[in-house]
Amino acid sequence: DQSCHVDAVVDWFGPTDFVKMDDHMAEMGLKNWMEDHLDPRSPESRYLGVRDMRQHPDLVKLANPLTHVTTACPPFLIQHGVADRLVPAMQSIILHMRIREVCGADRSTLRLIQDAGHGDLAAIWKRFAAPANVAIATGFLDKHLRPASP
Repeated sequence: DQSCHVDAVVDWFGPTDFVKMDDHMAEMGLKNWMEDHLDPRSPESRYLGVRDMRQHPDLVKLANPLTHVTTACPPFLIQHGVADRLVPAMQSIILHMRIREVCGADRSTLRLIQDAGHGDLAAIWKRFAAPANVAIATGFLDKHLRPASP
């Protein structure tokens, strides 16, 4: 038997509210790689198994990590590229704010990475897998997952 308890989360450019992704993209002044996240062929619609997400708010809510933030949530390190044209950085900003609101300021750390996008592997690995950034992520995981020294 293994516990399913989560002790720490490193989130790289994850979506939160599927229905608001296009609005967030426009608010950030970025041109979306996809024409419409609400399109029946979008990854989000296919993930939920529906043609119109707006007609299934219960499924959208269930898929949204904001729904599952409780005072018992683990510490989060959230990193998102500001130039992400697939999942707008606003999605991570809102998750970060919600965790801090429910759990306290020490439970979530947000790093917005300038000039980093989503899906451009060269750009992602250049910034996200850079030694300095990997050190931040591994340091976060060490802090929260390694047992304290006696």
